[in-house]
Amino acid sequence: MSITEVAAEPARVNPAVNWLLAFQACNACNFTIGLGAPLIVTARHLGASEEQIGLLNALSPLMVGLQLLVTNWMVRLGYRRMMLMGWGTRSFMLLLIVPLPFLAGVLPQAFLSWAIIIPIFLFNVFRGLASGAWLPWLKTLLPEGERGRYLAREQITMNLSGFLTLIFCGAVLGRDPGALQFSLLFVVAWLAGMASVWFLRKAPEVMPGETEGECERSLRERLGAFSRIIRHRPFRAATRFTTVHTIAVSAIPGFLVIYVAEDLDWTTGAVMKLQSLTTVGVALTAIVWGALCERYGSRPVLRVALTGQLALLTFWIASASGLPVATLPALVIAFLCWGSLSAAQAISQTRLILDTSPPDDVTLSLPLYQVFVALAGGGAPLVWGMVLNRLRHPVGEGIPPDPTGAFSFAFLVFFGGCMMIGLIGHALLSSVRERSAFSTGRMLLNVAWDWPTRVVSPMLVKRRGGE
Repeated sequence: MSITEVAAEPARVNPAVNWLLAFQACNACNFTIGLGAPLIVTARHLGASEEQIGLLNALSPLMVGLQLLVTNWMVRLGYRRMMLMGWGTRSFMLLLIVPLPFLAGVLPQAFLSWAIIIPIFLFNVFRGLASGAWLPWLKTLLPEGERGRYLAREQITMNLSGFLTLIFCGAVLGRDPGALQFSLLFVVAWLAGMASVWFLRKAPEVMPGETEGECERSLRERLGAFSRIIRHRPFRAATRFTTVHTIAVSAIPGFLVIYVAEDLDWTTGAVMKLQSLTTVGVALTAIVWGALCERYGSRPVLRVALTGQLALLTFWIASASGLPVATLPALVIAFLCWGSLSAAQAISQTRLILDTSPPDDVTLSLPLYQVFVALAGGGAPLVWGMVLNRLRHPVGEGIPPDPTGAFSFAFLVFFGGCMMIGLIGHALLSSVRERSAFSTGRMLLNVAWDWPTRVVSPMLVKRRGGE
């Protein structure tokens, strides 16, 4: 069976899938505004510094660690109920941001820049408490052979929604946004969050005890289980690699918004539209990445994703060095490719950890994995925010950035540092073991042979038929 046949093959009927995808469509609109580029430009409008931007980027992954405190609640309440409680409550936190833009110029910037952090902190606390239920719920709802296909469809759904959301945000914000425009975005985010909860309520519940045989455990029993999980070699290797790779790339999307807007001097609306291209890259390629994962394994797809991300970091290093490479066509290609490679990374990483986690400890192993990755994903933007703040502030104020690619020592350090850590992750991927996974070279050779064969074979058959 070829890659194109795998990608085109219709999915098996699973009553949960459509509700989960509808949830993710609305959820993507909610977090695209509440945690993405719109939040960053709103915070910047209110006077937030690079350190505070880094903190905003760090809160979401750092709060994921809270899920380890409530693993017994998952057993008691069920996966769906945990998700409903967390996602329903978190959406209301965004309403606390709505009045802040109207207070710009009335209250001090120092107050407003911290005032926007408090609702986002609470948003992520409720998300963190409930998020541990998501992957175990998926693992129980989706058989092993369906996971790559579902994850690809999930990526397409989320990123199409994110694309439309960012286009909407760009149209609303325009060139010179005011308080009303910023506030409207967070009202829309709240409405989308409530719609996502309604769809989630329709998905079937699976109680943990019905599938894994797990029960409520004491603290001592949970610590013993964590020790067993960490000793599970495939899980340990996959978690170690993913943690390092997350440190390398997690801070890039958030600070790239500041770099393009301020150092390259693009308007807020243009930055939103460029950012939306990452979602287009995901939507165009996620099905193919999912098919490649199912046929060749997650590890070779991860290798391709990492290599491509390192190549893009080379482009951003050249731009920060002062080379005039950040033209409009180049930026369009860079954002599209980053989205495509992020889809490959997300699909293959999630599939890999679902397959390598100990089957008897799903409710503990998957949250433990998420905590390691979250600490990496939260710590990286926090540290880079402090570094960028120290490096950028000594530079003379009022010097307009060169839109063709002005030299930026701060972002040269940032992009270069991310590349060095990414190379370490590249090396660690070699220690990951996956059943039946192809080598990267063999996968690329098969794909290179498969696509031309699929195009030429029908032509030859048609020609013979004509003879």
